[in-house]
Amino acid sequence: CWFYPRQCHGDSDNMKEGGPKAGYFYVHYYDLNLLTTCWNISEPPAGPGFASVPGCICADFAHDLEGGPKSGYFRVHYNDLNILMDNWSIAEPPTGPGIPPDCLECVGDGKSAGGEKEAVVAEPVDVEKLLDWLAEIWLDPEVREHIDAEAWLKMYESIKALE
Repeated sequence: CWFYPRQCHGDSDNMKEGGPKAGYFYVHYYDLNLLTTCWNISEPPAGPGFASVPGCICADFAHDLEGGPKSGYFRVHYNDLNILMDNWSIAEPPTGPGIPPDCLECVGDGKSAGGEKEAVVAEPVDVEKLLDWLAEIWLDPEVREHIDAEAWLKMYESIKALE
């Protein structure tokens, strides 16, 4: 998965979703489903690790670790959710600007294929922005049709606990 052209921008499957009327998107339902499924899975020794769930390596958009020794370390967490949010529903040409397929060009920088950040740091989390975005997604009937409600609610509740 770390070799998809848009993976560092939130594309976990290298596939377009959508249609000709609304446009085609590389970062959409499947990517959100995978991120929510892999959310908060602690790395060993605190948990089984994200590699224990098929496909979770694809949701590690930031290629970093977040958390700490007390809470455990996570490969799929806030930095990954922020990446997904920033690129959510950006339509591909001709209906939109598209997401650049430049992740493979960044090999070794810690943000894309082949590179992994050594530092265990999370970008500042705007909890209110995350919750607003997740609520907006949840209220969209078309999105709700396609997302895993149980995994989404689990992720939403873990973020809500930060307030």
